[in-house]
Amino acid sequence: MNSVLVGAVGFLLGALVVWIVFVRMRVKTAMVDELERDRRLGMRRFLGHALPTFSPVISSASPQFCTVYGQASDAESYGLDQVCGVGYGRSLEFLIKDYAKREAPGAEAAIEKAPLASCIREYITDPAVRDSADLARWLRNDETHYIRKYSGHDIQDLKRLIALTIALIENAEQRKGLEQRATQEKASFGNSRGAGGSRAAEQ
Repeated sequence: MNSVLVGAVGFLLGALVVWIVFVRMRVKTAMVDELERDRRLGMRRFLGHALPTFSPVISSASPQFCTVYGQASDAESYGLDQVCGVGYGRSLEFLIKDYAKREAPGAEAAIEKAPLASCIREYITDPAVRDSADLARWLRNDETHYIRKYSGHDIQDLKRLIALTIALIENAEQRKGLEQRATQEKASFGNSRGAGGSRAAEQ
């Protein structure tokens, strides 16, 4: 009986030690990650690079875009000009495809598999967003090819087109919200007029 009890206590102590070691490792990893983030933030400030921030519209529409764009921005802040363009281009694909999935909720699988050009052409309904995204796509392709097709443009042009596309998406979403509210107000106004008219008829 004593040997069973001793074995159980030993097992519990061993499990406790393993758990403590695991927790310490997790805490240490989290601390190292936080220190690295702080170091990167300090380096970005020293180099004059601002951290990218996005509106709730963009953050909710495509969290992965925000992550990839942020990493591309990190690469740029370290002077990695040969790889950050690829990152910005990848972020554009996430932005457009995630936004297209919001625009066409029944076509998620087709959108995920479609080339970016087809996705823009077939699933982005707002003409301004579509045109801006397509221009950004042209420059995005240049970042992955051996020979640049648009040699007069660079990463800053790609970033400007991504920023323009973001602004147009935010504008389109704001316009949709205003149109929905206007429709609701019209319906509410029509209902109140109908009720007023019926009361007047009763009198």
